[in-house]
Amino acid sequence: MQITNQKRIAARLLKCGENRVWINPLYVDQIASAVQTDDIREFIDEGWIRAKPVKGTSRVRARARLAQKRKGRRKGQGTRAGTANARNPRKNRWMRTIRSQRRVLKELREDKTIEP
Repeated sequence: MQITNQKRIAARLLKCGENRVWINPLYVDQIASAVQTDDIREFIDEGWIRAKPVKGTSRVRARARLAQKRKGRRKGQGTRAGTANARNPRKNRWMRTIRSQRRVLKELREDKTIEP
């Protein structure tokens, strides 16, 4: 029995694709005999026709990869795409160095070990 038209109408009413329309196998005969949109609407209200839930993208693999990265894995030559300077810029290296030196100098000035 053909229920393609009924599925199409139900998809329009449920605002989803035809593949997401679920029809209860127990009531296929009654649904196949339905011609009007109002009939399909009644079947939806009765729960004979439903929209299947949307399938999402599983984050399991992404979480596993992130856990590995947190342990320091996946950083080998084959994973790297940018140059060494793109991954750790000279300016950032310089800023780290100079800031630590300035912190030490500040402590020495506060301890009066050196004069300003």
